[in-house]
Amino acid sequence: MDITLAVIIFIASFFVIYAIATNRTSTSTEELTQEAERISKEAASENSSLSIVESNQLDQLKVEDLIGQDYEEIKKKLRIENEFCIYIEDKDGNLIYLNQSETENITGIGSPDITIGGNPCS
Repeated sequence: MDITLAVIIFIASFFVIYAIATNRTSTSTEELTQEAERISKEAASENSSLSIVESNQLDQLKVEDLIGQDYEEIKKKLRIENEFCIYIEDKDGNLIYLNQSETENITGIGSPDITIGGNPCS
């Protein structure tokens, strides 16, 4: 009888933990989606201080200005809690470097902990 009760408690505990973990993951996914949309809108909006677009075209001067800003300050301006990386691909899905030089290639704007195709974001 004790063993049966212990097994039932174990199984019930497993389902409760699973339900909590599953619920937390879906909330996290929703939060990440909302943050990604916020970043996209801010980067594409011509009226934003974080805009990198001018007349529906990528503005290299705005990109360079954003690259020069502190990552933590960008997070605060965007009201983002999670790590992020803003990067650009061409129509074929190839990564476009935001800035290339002999010493470094900047693949994106954001967290250096994020990699894009094996390259660090910043």
